[in-house]
Amino acid sequence: MMTKVGMMVLCGALLLSGCGGGNDQPVEQDNKPTVNADANPGVYNESESEAEGNAVNLEENQTSEETIEDEPEIVELDLTKMAKIDVPGHNFMVDINVEHAEDDPEGFEGATVTYHIYDMAEGTPTNETEPFQEIVVEDYYMADEAPFHMDDYNFDGANDFSLWLWSGSHNVQGKFFLWDETEDRFVESLAMGQLTSPLVKKDLQMILEHVHVSGAEYADVLYRWEGDELVYVRRIIQDMPVVGTLQAEVSDYYNGKWELMYERKILLSEGDWTEEDYAKIDDLVKELEGYYDPSYMGL
Repeated sequence: MMTKVGMMVLCGALLLSGCGGGNDQPVEQDNKPTVNADANPGVYNESESEAEGNAVNLEENQTSEETIEDEPEIVELDLTKMAKIDVPGHNFMVDINVEHAEDDPEGFEGATVTYHIYDMAEGTPTNETEPFQEIVVEDYYMADEAPFHMDDYNFDGANDFSLWLWSGSHNVQGKFFLWDETEDRFVESLAMGQLTSPLVKKDLQMILEHVHVSGAEYADVLYRWEGDELVYVRRIIQDMPVVGTLQAEVSDYYNGKWELMYERKILLSEGDWTEEDYAKIDDLVKELEGYYDPSYMGL
């Protein structure tokens, strides 16, 4: 029989070698993902490195979405609020923006007017389309409610546009932007900007400057174009040098000076005008109308 000492030695040996009859083969480790015992059965747990990678991808996606949201929406401009300018070879539409001055938020004194001119031949403009030309007028003083007037001021077949800047005693001045075929853009005309209340006289192919003095006094000056300059043609003046006397003069411009072509004076009542006085004035006005006729006096 085995002694107690022998039994103790045998059990010690068995403990060292894996007591209880365990498998002597090495344990194989597989690459299956770990399962969190606290989680629901069958739920896959990411490894730490995989979780970090997915978190980075999520942040990138969020950043991309935020970038898309910050991009401005592309919107076509409302053509019904734009003005058309007829210029051969182009299809211009102009967007007009008036920025009021802080000290005059409801008026036009000190305002800034911006014209964005688009060529529709390049497609319908959007809020991201670069304009064909931009014109900015600062310190705009309202002469009327419309910051845009259009006409062919130099009779070249292309429409131009203007902005009335100043008003006083029935007289206005403005800024005029004329189409320049050589420059392929609208150019400010300083010659037109120096005139008072200019009118286009298509029948004469001239510009008429009208200076209002009073109900019975005025001065009209006719100009014709020579290149980019306006030159004198005729001057018609009606005034009252003394009470009770109304006179009219017509002068033509020759060789650098004015030459008197017509003169007439009529006597009126020094007090309130009578029907006879008004008849004399009407007769004078009709006589002067002839001097605006292009076939009269060589015009």
